[in-house]
Amino acid sequence: MTLGEHQETFSQHAALLITQAIKLGFGVRLGEVLRTQEQQKIYCDTGLSKTMNSQHCKKLAIDLNLIVNGRMATAAEIRPLGKWWEALDEHNRWGGSWRGAVEAGHSAFIDSPHFERQEQIG
Repeated sequence: MTLGEHQETFSQHAALLITQAIKLGFGVRLGEVLRTQEQQKIYCDTGLSKTMNSQHCKKLAIDLNLIVNGRMATAAEIRPLGKWWEALDEHNRWGGSWRGAVEAGHSAFIDSPHFERQEQIG
């Protein structure tokens, strides 16, 4: 699958993600999708990201500000949506789990508003 084909699939899945979030009762405010390498470096330098290989730089990630009762939703509140996202496609990862890496103790980095698609698995 080409990068463009992954981007097309990701866009379709992002539309489904927003619809599912609304069905689950979240208010949805869009966050970042496309990120420049310069912005990514700033995020890495300040600890907001752990990699220069962000899927945002490939248009394969979206951050959603999910609202519950007028406040930002917690990772625990987002978990059902994150699990739904990861079950939608084997390439999808949610920043609150990273496909089980957080739960398994392999990652302490939690970014629960983050939803992405990986070009390659593994």
